[in-house]
Amino acid sequence: MRGDTRAILLAAGAFAVFSLTDALVKWLSRDLPVAQVGLMVTGIALGLVLVAARGGLRPRQPGLALLRGALLAADTLLIFYAFSRLDLTEAYALAFTAPLLVALVSTVFLQERLRQRGWLGVGLGFLGVLVVLQPQTQQLNAGHLA
Repeated sequence: MRGDTRAILLAAGAFAVFSLTDALVKWLSRDLPVAQVGLMVTGIALGLVLVAARGGLRPRQPGLALLRGALLAADTLLIFYAFSRLDLTEAYALAFTAPLLVALVSTVFLQERLRQRGWLGVGLGFLGVLVVLQPQTQQLNAGHLA
């Protein structure tokens, strides 16, 4: 199999696994606490990674790796909580605002400059989220904040 065909199949498989995991989280969180669902999902994923890596995972900067892990754990719990409280379409619409937020935060903390096209893209992205969410038709809740 050619390299690009293999890459396409791997990417499609990864997106399928992510989507199935999100649906499973939504389904399981009806009856189980979000933290328990998060522990189960990440525990299984960690087991698969450790088997695949066979001990070859040694970070060069363990402190930063631990910080990244803690932030990822918080992010995972928040998105799983959002999945438990919102429709998947709403949760995904909000989750996909992350690149827009990164662009905004980078202008404040990293003094990066967004050109006019960048600001237009961020504005249109947020407008798209508002169209999907239609905030005037429903009450916002903690799932939206998560």
